[in-house]
Amino acid sequence: MIALFLLCSVGRAAGAEPSGTASSQDDILEFFEEEAQVITASRQPRPLHQSPATVYVLTREEIVASGAQTLWEALRPLPGLDVMHSETFQGEVSIRGLNKTLNNRTLVLLDGKPVLNGYYDKVAWESIPIGVEEIDRIEVVEGPVSALYGANAVNGVINIISRTPGQLAGGVVRLTAGQRDTYLGNALYGMRRGILDGKISLGRRTTNRFESPDQRASAVHKMHAYLGYRLSTEQQIEVRGGVTHIDSRLNLGGLGTVKEIGPSGYARADYRRGNTGLRAYWDRNRTHLSEEENLPDEPGLNYDTFSLAVEHSPSLPQRHTLTAGGHYRWDRMRSALLFPGTVRRNLSSLFFEYQWQPRRALTLVSSGRFDRHSLTGWEFAPRGSVIFAATERHLLRFSAAIAFRFPTLMENELQLDRSIAIEETEPLVIDTLGVMLQGNRKLEAERLRMLELAYRAQLGRVHLAATGFRYWLTEVIASTVPQFEPMPSGLHITSSFENLPGDTRAWGGELEARVKVTRQWSSFANYSYQKFDGILDPQTSANGGPRHKVNAGGRFVTGGFSLAAGAHWVGSTTWFRNALFSTSTPLGAVDSYISFDGRIAYAFDRGRLRNLTLSLNAFNLADREHFETLPSTGGLSPGQSGEIIRRRLTTTVSYPF
Repeated sequence: MIALFLLCSVGRAAGAEPSGTASSQDDILEFFEEEAQVITASRQPRPLHQSPATVYVLTREEIVASGAQTLWEALRPLPGLDVMHSETFQGEVSIRGLNKTLNNRTLVLLDGKPVLNGYYDKVAWESIPIGVEEIDRIEVVEGPVSALYGANAVNGVINIISRTPGQLAGGVVRLTAGQRDTYLGNALYGMRRGILDGKISLGRRTTNRFESPDQRASAVHKMHAYLGYRLSTEQQIEVRGGVTHIDSRLNLGGLGTVKEIGPSGYARADYRRGNTGLRAYWDRNRTHLSEEENLPDEPGLNYDTFSLAVEHSPSLPQRHTLTAGGHYRWDRMRSALLFPGTVRRNLSSLFFEYQWQPRRALTLVSSGRFDRHSLTGWEFAPRGSVIFAATERHLLRFSAAIAFRFPTLMENELQLDRSIAIEETEPLVIDTLGVMLQGNRKLEAERLRMLELAYRAQLGRVHLAATGFRYWLTEVIASTVPQFEPMPSGLHITSSFENLPGDTRAWGGELEARVKVTRQWSSFANYSYQKFDGILDPQTSANGGPRHKVNAGGRFVTGGFSLAAGAHWVGSTTWFRNALFSTSTPLGAVDSYISFDGRIAYAFDRGRLRNLTLSLNAFNLADREHFETLPSTGGLSPGQSGEIIRRRLTTTVSYPF
């Protein structure tokens, strides 16, 4: 039905007007105005169709229409993204494959600032101090972006951009309740008063597990604030910060699950004068792990990160732009999981981006970044793009890039020595498993090389995009082959980390069609393909991720009524049953699945209820029970501790003032 709906939409929209008419030209201009500027793929704001990388933008309207209750669930409709539930309200998002629990090859930003956990270099989605209501848009850059952002931007970047006080111009209260004791509340207010801008948001959320409806999965309290002061038309100071207190389950893959409890937060200051910008921020985390015998007694994950960045864009002749700058970061981390207990490291970098437009139809963009890690040394990440506008309706782009990922703090400094009581396993019968996991301070950085060819077209109200990519990932960091030693009534296993020989080879692409049939009716469909061979990270799936993914849906708005529906089909994956200790253990399959999501809403436009919106939100509406990563099987093959996924229905009341 959705596919037929889309085909009918394409037929109506593409055939609505003859090519070359003034109305068609207006459609093109309107389309590019809607997608006017993106800021994540480049150091300079650019029109989306002139971006030097593959960029997808999820607008605020699309996020609200999806009915998504978390930031990462809202990303599922985009092509090329691997969105995976590993626990209730814990998601992992990768770009073009290689997804895993504690994924650390995708960089996530909040208004341009990294929000990665300092130990695993993964995003803790629950710790991001804003809710869905505060988002203006999400920009996703697919492919390596280390030339701009350094380490962890290997597979791409996700930039969550919040609403400004000017966009808010008032407040909004949003309350959600639904199945499995799901309760979400957000209050947001923003204003502009002369030379001052300000906003503040408060949020609280609780929900129970899919597998155990009476067991709490996550409880989160959030606060976020912003203050801007315009000194003049050329100068502005911004101060912002947020704090989150979480009590949430955390999937550690082969090590099982724990609960992470405690506060985390950040403070940030920005100063801009003309073409020069300064940024400083402080990240602080004081959480601890609890309720699992597999780890030392409630180890703390305490860290402080201090960062300073500067960039400048000098005035150059017409058709030339240049941005250059530097960045310094200092980390201090303390935990019983580290040796010697307190660890310090520093990272520094220099970067540039240069654009030249020798002809109106041709744009050349080159960028590069030198990064230094206190253990690993220097890495250089270049990127170059050629953008050719064959006509005003058709654009071609070719890009080549190199990216890298430094070892995480855990991979360098981990020191875990623990005895675990286990169930009987066949053919061995043991009562105790001793585990020693040690970091390796001599690891090399992972490196990725990529080639990409992209095409975009605007045919009336039909937007088409096609992208093909090829990449090679070398120096993959993985756990070593475990060493087994017998001990009374059990085994002792020792493992560390190493750079695997050989490379991971991947190729694939994405196809996307978006149709704006009328001002009230729009639809979309996309298809993603990826294939892997060579050496794979044993903590990812054995085939690198689902080979095929399809998303389709549409949205209809008339008066105060709106209806949105989406279908997401993901192909099967095969996992190593215990990716923590070995790549030779038997494989386990996670079947393909389809999820239907949607939202139906009504906004009152008169009387005392004016501006009030009521909605019913559905996640996995058909209640197709499935796993998205391998569940635990007990014994020496625990899998990735995946949780079964079921339906979640919620209702939302939203009132702007």
